Amino acid sequence: MNRSSLRPLVGVSACLKENGRGGWHHTVGDKYVQAVIRAIGALPVVIALAAVSCTIVFGAWAARLFGLSRNFGFLTGCATGVCGAAAAMATSAVLQKHENSDRDLAFTVMGVNFLSTVVMVIYPTLQPALGFSTHEMGVFLGGAIHDVAQVVGAGYMISQGAGDVATYVKLLRVALLIPVVLGVGWYFARAASGSGGKAPPFPAFLGGFAALVALPFFAGDFWTGQMARYAVFGVFAMSLALLWGRAGILSFGHAMFFGIGGYAMATATLGTFDIVPFTAAW
Repeated sequence: MNRSSLRPLVGVSACLKENGRGGWHHTVGDKYVQAVIRAIGALPVVIALAAVSCTIVFGAWAARLFGLSRNFGFLTGCATGVCGAAAAMATSAVLQKHENSDRDLAFTVMGVNFLSTVVMVIYPTLQPALGFSTHEMGVFLGGAIHDVAQVVGAGYMISQGAGDVATYVKLLRVALLIPVVLGVGWYFARAASGSGGKAPPFPAFLGGFAALVALPFFAGDFWTGQMARYAVFGVFAMSLALLWGRAGILSFGHAMFFGIGGYAMATATLGTFDIVPFTAAW
């Protein structure tokens, strides 16, 4: 693969052919992403920092303007500015609890997911009217849409290049999750100590998040791949715990998509297809 190009990767097999066992981690992390970064430059970093900071400040200001709580302003500002539902839940952990904390969190999570889905469909159609190039549209999508999945979907609706740029810009915003949550937690802890209240506990999950971010720089391809698989299974387990453990709804509907996705990944890697295991996965 040419390191200076932004050619799309043609499936997992293309990576495996080039680098052998575990090669797709190295190809994506070391070659493809580095080529994208060199092509994009440092401007998106400045844009991401400015966008996240201004969005959080605007959320706090708008909440005060409309007579809403300061907690709600920071909650919605962080969710909109950083990475949607994940940022909302992380920020909620460092805010002072009150009787409407769960309601505010649920509203914010549903709101950012709904709006992200809507703009994922609308924003790509605005490119002719805005007159943006592929590069500019990728920066716009990565900086304007809340959740990662919707950013990826909107970017690759346009082109491979727009999707690459949009994903990179969005991941820059996600990388700001730790400093943003720490900053908000410090602000509310200071406010609580000044008023004699109880400060929220330090979010221990940030340590785990930081460890996972640093893992690819210290671990080999094998352990990086294993941790990615553990994370996928963890999300799957949490979804079942939410439906069955909290809501009391025993549902295996989402397991169907999980099984089909796993089988599709295997067939894409091996270049084979068999109706029997596909039916079993279904």
